[in-house]
Amino acid sequence: MMREYYAQRASIPGTLLITEATFVSAKSRGRDENAPGIFTQEQVEAWRHVTEDVHSNGSFIFMQLWHVGRAARQHALDKAGLEMVSSSDIPMSEEYPTPRPMTTEEIWECIASFDPEPQFTYLISQLKHLGLVYLHLIEPRIAGNVDREVDDQESLGFALDAWGRTGPVILAGGYTAEKANKALETTFKDQPIAFGFGRHFISNPDLPLRLARNIPLAPYHRDTFYKVKSADGYTDYPFSEEWLGGQKLDQTAV
Repeated sequence: MMREYYAQRASIPGTLLITEATFVSAKSRGRDENAPGIFTQEQVEAWRHVTEDVHSNGSFIFMQLWHVGRAARQHALDKAGLEMVSSSDIPMSEEYPTPRPMTTEEIWECIASFDPEPQFTYLISQLKHLGLVYLHLIEPRIAGNVDREVDDQESLGFALDAWGRTGPVILAGGYTAEKANKALETTFKDQPIAFGFGRHFISNPDLPLRLARNIPLAPYHRDTFYKVKSADGYTDYPFSEEWLGGQKLDQTAV
């Protein structure tokens, strides 16, 4: 089912897909037992099939690696036989338990599996010399998995200034085609900016085509986002009539 989902969203050649959060090691788990991982050979082989399907459509895929840390859920930790650890003993919120700070040895063990780079000004200034393909930033109005109101003082301007014109910057968080185009014409005029879409890419497998041709976006159904092993709200969103018409033309030409 995952192969079908990613292949659908790679249907427009040149699309860049950033995967769902994927556990990088056995000890990085502790939130959702149905979330994917990439720390066993079986998992690597399964992802290889997904990657091949995406590439066969002329598109690209990048994996979002995950260590949940203090965002873990206690019941999931208990089931996996793991302890809640983080970089400090500060809990995620009042509803979450207090994590145990990782030891130096545990930190190095974690780094051996996954080396995250927080995108703050100093690190951005250092990363710009590495010839990276792009920098990916989340808008301040996205707080975890919810949206929040922000004022004009909260922006990614400091990060863009630090990055300069080194390469493309991908911005994500609450954008529509209209908002993205307006931002390109005003706030980010003459800057190498691209926009990422998450929730609307779930409900629109042909999203790049819809954005390019101003085809109305199909609404997403949030209550199906975390259904387990179900095509409902996952692979059953329809393609647009315009995309289907193009497929028929291609088949006729063949």
